Amino acid sequence: RRDSIMAYKQHFIEWFSGKQIPSYWNETTTGTSSVSMADEVDGGLKLVAWGGSNNEYVLLDFASKRQYAHLGSKFIAVVKPIIATDGGYHWFGAGLGSATYDSNSLMFWAHTSNANYGFYRQGYTTWSSVPKDNDWHSTEIESAVASDTIKIDGVLEVTTTDYRPSTNLQPILRVHHGYANGSVSNGYIRYMECYNT
Repeated sequence: RRDSIMAYKQHFIEWFSGKQIPSYWNETTTGTSSVSMADEVDGGLKLVAWGGSNNEYVLLDFASKRQYAHLGSKFIAVVKPIIATDGGYHWFGAGLGSATYDSNSLMFWAHTSNANYGFYRQGYTTWSSVPKDNDWHSTEIESAVASDTIKIDGVLEVTTTDYRPSTNLQPILRVHHGYANGSVSNGYIRYMECYNT
């Protein structure tokens, strides 16, 4: 399928439509975690990390093909994290990174530990004013020369000059089910756009 992607000077657009994800995505699942197109209203891609065991996850990336500048790129997405509030250490991340969610990541973040969405960088999260819920949200992350920013639903929530990435980046989606008894670790995405600025 080539209808869902546009690439021009590293400008990438994905609509997450059709019957399956395109083959250029690198998919990693553990346990009984899964990735599938959602047969639901508003559709999109559904990532499920809960299968009855601790530390199960779903990861989508570009297999370390890092085409986006760490000081000059933008990530835009429409996502719906549904993360358990019971148990511990369950999370959803969507953004740009050098690897799975390491020290060179800029990600829209939903985590069991906080009632709001956040901006994740190098293991550190700055929490926004937007509360977690089960609705769709747009996010826009920009890594510029002087700072990194995140908008949620069109509103600038965080501007930071700390914990910045130091190497080129790739698109990353990850849902993680951590410890204890958390019952739900799901994430949906129906649109993504990445480009160098």
